Formats: sequence, C-alpha cells, structure tokens
Amino acid sequence: MYKNNIKNKTAFTLIELLVVISIIAILMSIMMPALGKARESAKKIQCRANVHQIQIACDMYATANKGKFPYRGAKANVPHLMHTTDTIGGQTITYSMDDMLFKPYLADMRDKVMFCPGKLMKYYYPNVNPNYVVKYISYQYFNLELYAADRPGIKRLASSQTIKGNDATWGCLTFIDANGKASSHDMVQEANALPFGMNSVLADGSANWYKWDAMGEFIRTGNTFYWPKQ
Repeated sequence: MYKNNIKNKTAFTLIELLVVISIIAILMSIMMPALGKARESAKKIQCRANVHQIQIACDMYATANKGKFPYRGAKANVPHLMHTTDTIGGQTITYSMDDMLFKPYLADMRDKVMFCPGKLMKYYYPNVNPNYVVKYISYQYFNLELYAADRPGIKRLASSQTIKGNDATWGCLTFIDANGKASSHDMVQEANALPFGMNSVLADGSANWYKWDAMGEFIRTGNTFYWPKQ
C-alpha cells in the first residue's frame, strides 16, 4: 500500500503532461526564428570567408604574374564564366580559371570555397560541373573585358589594368534573369523580388556584405548582373 501511494504521488497526470508539451511548443516557437537567423548569419560569415580566400588566391597568382589578375579571355561575356576559348593568330587559346587559379592556389579547398553556402548552393552545386566551366560557380568574377563602357558607379576591371585595393573583385552571383526572377546569396529564382544583398571582396582583401542599394547593374546578357558600386 505504501509503495502504491508513492507511485501515485510522483506520476504525471494527463493535464500536467499537456501543460509541459504546450510550454515546450511555445519555447520552440520562440527559439526557431532565432535559430534560423543564427544559421543564416553563419552562412553569410562563411561566404565572406570564401570570397576572402579566393582573393588570397588571386593575390598569389598576381605575385607570380607581374601584378595582373587571372584573365578569362575576350569571350567571357558573363561574370561566372570560368572557361573560354579564343582563336588568336590561327591558334586556339584556352582560358581556364580552374587551371590558372583554382587548382594551383585553392587545391582541394576549391569544391568548398568556390560555392556560396547561402541559398545559391541549392542551384549551383559543385558536383554538377567539376571543370568549373559555367553556371555552377556561385561566385562572380568582376574582371570582365567584353563590355568596354563603364556603367554609372560601376568600374570595369580589365586584365590589362593593375587592380587597385578598393576595386571589387569577387562576390556572390547576383542577377535578375530575363523572366524577372532574382537570384543572389539568399534567394534563388524568386519572382517579383529584388536581391537582399551580396558578399563581395575588394582587391585589398577586405570582404563585406553589400545591401541592394549599394549595388549597381553592370551587364545585360539576357540576365542582368549586379555588383557593388565603387
């Protein structure tokens, strides 16, 4: 009899159990948005670290190449095209960022470093195109010579220039396609939306988050690409 009384006193009633479950549910509803924000913040930090590492690789390349950054060829008509061929003097010349930059200076890190950890990762995935040719790179390179005219507030970086410390060099792939769908660090193919922003690194190695109002349109090739105003 004594043991049964102890058991009855220590057991949860159904109502008490429901109260505990309700409290846990309330706490979870409070914590989940905060956890989501913390995850997104961590991805932005990792993304900034990525573009900073790519810039370090470019600096190493420039040290070995008279201060010039990698050149993707005159036919590099979009900022995420990393492999082109051209015919010069009857010879076919190949410009491969993987061969020039990624393999020598990023080595085994390139499958991690060259892909934005934000929502772009769902769309641009490293295993789809291991040769880093086009589309599946989720960072854009601002060294682009095809369009000779600078757009307002945006400076074109050409391989013939020695890039200055305050010139933007790499950043999250950020564009609005011909159907009006936006893609950037935190969105992929979203209609009736504008990108929130992008991580970008300057030639001096400083990497920062640039909000939409600090970005400008640079080229239109069906898609309209954006990167930081300078």
